[in-house]
Amino acid sequence: MLLDQARVAAALPGYDLGNEIGAGSFGLVLAGWHRNLQREVAIKVLASGGRRRPFGAGEAQIMASLDHPHIVRVHDFRPGDDFDVIVMEMLAGGSLSRRQREMGQEEFCAVGLAVAGALSYAHSRGVLHRDIKPDNVMFDFAGHVKVVDFGIAKRVFGSAATASAVIGTPLFMAPEQVARGRLGPATDLYALGMMLFLLLAGKTPFDGEWSDEVFGEPHLARPGHSIRRPAGVPPSVADVILRALAKDPGGRPPSAKAFAIDLAEAAADSYGPGWLGRSGIRVHLDDDVRAAAEARSVLPIAVAAATIPRTIDPAGQPAPAPNPSRSARSGQQKSRSHRRSTRPRLRRRGAAATGVLLLSAVAALLFATISRGAGDTRPHQVGLLEGHTDWVTAVAFSPNRRTLASGGRDRAVRLWDVSDPFHAHPIGAPLLGHTDGVTSVAFSPDGRTLVSAAKDSTVRLWDVTDPSRARSLGTPLPVAGGYAHAVAFPSFAGRVMDGRGRVLASGGEVGRVQLWDLTDPSAPRPFGQSFAAHDDLVWSVALSSEARTLASGSLDGTVRLWDVSDPDHPHPLGAPLDGHRGGVYTVGFAPDTRTLASGGKDALIRLWDVTDPASPRPLGPPLTGHTSLVWQVAFAPDGHTLASVAADHTVRLWDLTDRTSARPLGHPLVGHTNWVTSVAFSPDGHLVASGSWDRTVRLWAVR
Repeated sequence: MLLDQARVAAALPGYDLGNEIGAGSFGLVLAGWHRNLQREVAIKVLASGGRRRPFGAGEAQIMASLDHPHIVRVHDFRPGDDFDVIVMEMLAGGSLSRRQREMGQEEFCAVGLAVAGALSYAHSRGVLHRDIKPDNVMFDFAGHVKVVDFGIAKRVFGSAATASAVIGTPLFMAPEQVARGRLGPATDLYALGMMLFLLLAGKTPFDGEWSDEVFGEPHLARPGHSIRRPAGVPPSVADVILRALAKDPGGRPPSAKAFAIDLAEAAADSYGPGWLGRSGIRVHLDDDVRAAAEARSVLPIAVAAATIPRTIDPAGQPAPAPNPSRSARSGQQKSRSHRRSTRPRLRRRGAAATGVLLLSAVAALLFATISRGAGDTRPHQVGLLEGHTDWVTAVAFSPNRRTLASGGRDRAVRLWDVSDPFHAHPIGAPLLGHTDGVTSVAFSPDGRTLVSAAKDSTVRLWDVTDPSRARSLGTPLPVAGGYAHAVAFPSFAGRVMDGRGRVLASGGEVGRVQLWDLTDPSAPRPFGQSFAAHDDLVWSVALSSEARTLASGSLDGTVRLWDVSDPDHPHPLGAPLDGHRGGVYTVGFAPDTRTLASGGKDALIRLWDVTDPASPRPLGPPLTGHTSLVWQVAFAPDGHTLASVAADHTVRLWDLTDRTSARPLGHPLVGHTNWVTSVAFSPDGHLVASGSWDRTVRLWAVR
């Protein structure tokens, strides 16, 4: 598509236009920046003519009517004479098709639940997507799954509608879609089943070679293209997917919710306790779907084996394990509840099977009571990591949540497997190389690189693509004029607007800050020269999620904001923020970049409205509760909770739902026996890690 950017800019006077980030037969997608709201956006420009032209207004209206965590949000629509423009949220995490090589079966099933949730919501509002495929599933900068591209979505009234044209991606089109038959929710479920088959098995479900020549006739009617079972996929998960791929829509699950419950139960059976948390995929699930996903998670396998007897059939012999895929399903059962129809029939087993279920429930309740205390949903400690031989000064979670990094005064950086926080353990040997104490650690947004700063005046880069085989990446980066005290990445991968790659900020002893280009982590380079940010040591730095604004906190008692949209030429924004009495030890941006938190020697936490970073202002009174200097703060991924740690040996949580009236969440978390100097939220917001001068890292379940 030939595009006159000046005309698009004229249609969007409140936006800055960036580079092209996507293209197709429909037109293209540009990166954009809303100047007033200080928000990164994606600008979809629909070409004139061609089959996609009529869908501009319709797509925008459909998307605007859908408000769901797993559906991309539309912010604006501008029609034009020969092109339409849709302004949407920026999805900087990339597409599922791009990320699938780095993912495993647990991740794919978690994505399947998220997409099923999005479809259930859309179907309840009379919208069929009609083009579910890996390219149309994307991730935002925080890792949330988002269904995109409603360009060929169809509004239906009642349970089905007739296809007026054959539109879609051939491999993912249901037989009735190709044949211009009656379309309904089952049509989208076929596409979702096909997507999961392809992701989990690595190939299509058809015998023989796939070709788009199938387009034009129902897949399953074509000789040589019969459905096969997905190799290497657990049987119960395979059964769920194959039901979604039934040729007859009536043989598929009756709803996206039913599909999600079946998939959640099958994944829990197949992958074991905690599979959803281990996946690292951030999903918003209805309560019944989450309960199905976690049904086997509360009862350890060893306990289940010891306490739950095998079912006895009427002849007194152990009955074989029930296979839901072999259950007969009557039309009456199916119309009432698909979930009920896929469970084993219990009529012939009667009281024995009922007893098994009761014992299972009692054992699960007993385990939950022992591990957490009856009815206790308060934050509590779930893990203790020991290994450092001196103060722990820094902690950071990897984007996939499975790995935690810690740094200490013992000059070591350690990696920990925290996928099961109850049984967290070290990964490999400590990363050694610094010649003085480590002061800060940070993961790159893609999780492949770990950065550490130390008092030896260097910043080191580590390749942690495989955490068990982490290795140093080249020569350490020198920090002039004193030790390096802080490093920080933005919340997602780099500069979408200008393509300059990933940005790292470092600050240190002489009050200077340096920005680094880590597009190639094996060959980092500085952006311009380091700049004088403060009159004393820079204790903390933070980059906003879109890498346009830098915050720095210093022992000179001030917080400063910097415009780093051109990282080669940063410049200050407004006057220094001087509300703290004494040194500022920590600064941190909320994920939406509208709020900045700072903490310092005065034992206070201050919140600042930085929606317009050139005119920041205080948000309500300072947060009080700590009795000694605040070492670090960290925002939860949803931005509604703040964690803080202090020299009073405590971890505190704060409710920031109302930014102007923040309040403490419960009592302080206690357990550390010395100053607590570092804190981090896991990407799913369920865990907090804290590091202390008592040489330990503690893990706290907070949700």
